[in-house]
Amino acid sequence: MTDIEVVDPSTEEPFASVVDVEVAGASAAVDSAAAAFPEWSDTAPRVRSTVLRRAFELMVERSDELAETIVRENGKPIAEARGEVAYAAEFFR
Repeated sequence: MTDIEVVDPSTEEPFASVVDVEVAGASAAVDSAAAAFPEWSDTAPRVRSTVLRRAFELMVERSDELAETIVRENGKPIAEARGEVAYAAEFFR
């Protein structure tokens, strides 16, 4: 596997890297998620809601960090990135 550099479009400098898993790796991730689905479906709604609520809380707690990452990846203004994080977090509320 190789790494893909993540470049800040405003500086053209790399600031992170991600592993390029290629098609086989992506397919394996999808297969793993599909295999986990029956157990998740059988999980009590109250338990699932607790997990999803925690995802929301973590996104809110780390909203500044997530917004900064969006800015660096996409070159968006910080206000727009903060709005994007808040909007995404609401899906887990």
